[in-house]
Amino acid sequence: MNMTQILIIDDNPTIVRIIEMALQSYGYQVASANDGETGLARAKALHPDLIILDIMMPKMNGYEVCQALRADPETADIRVLMLTAKGGIDDQIPGAGTYVKNLRERLHGFDVGADDFITKPVKFKELKQRIDLLIQ
Repeated sequence: MNMTQILIIDDNPTIVRIIEMALQSYGYQVASANDGETGLARAKALHPDLIILDIMMPKMNGYEVCQALRADPETADIRVLMLTAKGGIDDQIPGAGTYVKNLRERLHGFDVGADDFITKPVKFKELKQRIDLLIQ
């Protein structure tokens, strides 16, 4: 049995539940938090192998959470996969403005310590591959 533990930090309960069900079907142990502050506390308590972290959340956004994780020796080594609402090829078609905004979001995420990004809506095969690459 896969003992890999993943913490999902996202303020949207529907997204959390869908991702949680998919990850459990792959054999991962899953915990969740519905805001950044709670997510930080759960990360310290659980020390998961990986955190799936939404960017836009109340109290603390994903960038702030990631920065806090990296600044704390207890959580600095946890892999972080940031979840973003946009960022795929389709977002580049209407004009350069959207593409540049999404590129800035990703670059800022890397600056604060994110290991990778995945775009909503999540494609579960891609999510599993990214997780497997990050935790190997």
